[in-house]
Amino acid sequence: MLLQISFMISSMSPHKIHSFDLLEDGSAKVAKEIIETIDDVNLLTVFKVIKGNVLKEYKSFKLTIQATPKGEGCVVRWTLEYEKLHENIQDPYSLLEFIVQFSKDVSAYLMKCQKK
Repeated sequence: MLLQISFMISSMSPHKIHSFDLLEDGSAKVAKEIIETIDDVNLLTVFKVIKGNVLKEYKSFKLTIQATPKGEGCVVRWTLEYEKLHENIQDPYSLLEFIVQFSKDVSAYLMKCQKK
């Protein structure tokens, strides 16, 4: 199942994700996370980063993904919660840009599959 999901995700966003290696600004980014919460009723999943490049700049980092049914599909909301190691660290704008592009890629992939 994980191999199939990995292939599907890399197919949805081939210029950003290759076998779950995140490519940000042309370089590989590594983040090991745990699933902290899965809420099937509210269609919500919370990931907590426990290792990787992200923790070189942030004391803590969580990513929440929530889907809200709308019409025949869903609207997805991404929320980043983080604590910087110090005030000179920038906000994770490149990650936000990645999330926007990845979301567009997934949407286009799903729309393409729906037409088949």
